[in-house]
Amino acid sequence: MEVFGTRLVVAPSMTVTALTFILGGVALGTISGLTPGIHVNNLALLLASVAPAVPGPPELVGASMLAAGVVHSFLDVVPTLALGVPDPVMAVSALPGHRLVIEGQGREAIRLSALGSGLAVAFAVPLAIPVTEVMTTA
Repeated sequence: MEVFGTRLVVAPSMTVTALTFILGGVALGTISGLTPGIHVNNLALLLASVAPAVPGPPELVGASMLAAGVVHSFLDVVPTLALGVPDPVMAVSALPGHRLVIEGQGREAIRLSALGSGLAVAFAVPLAIPVTEVMTTA
């Protein structure tokens, strides 16, 4: 199969390996997204430092980091809206999501954040290939 001028070979064993790395990244992104104070970049640095010792292609370690970053971007709003809401007196300095929580619309704030993250992924994925082509040929 040919995709964007590149030959794509599908191997079932490689697919299982890739899914394992991606699911590992999803787990790391979930941990970093739902735990206040842990950012996915910290985990990416740790993963990059142990990458040579990880059995498997380095591209899959990168896929794991990418998956962790995407999942983190979806989930990092949850502790922010659950723990970081200011008192009503400080509402002037509140973010829009905090204002929704103060008004009793916390679920709506999380829904809007997830929608925004989903739209960001929907726009970023189609742009990734042409931008990569421009950056690698320039």
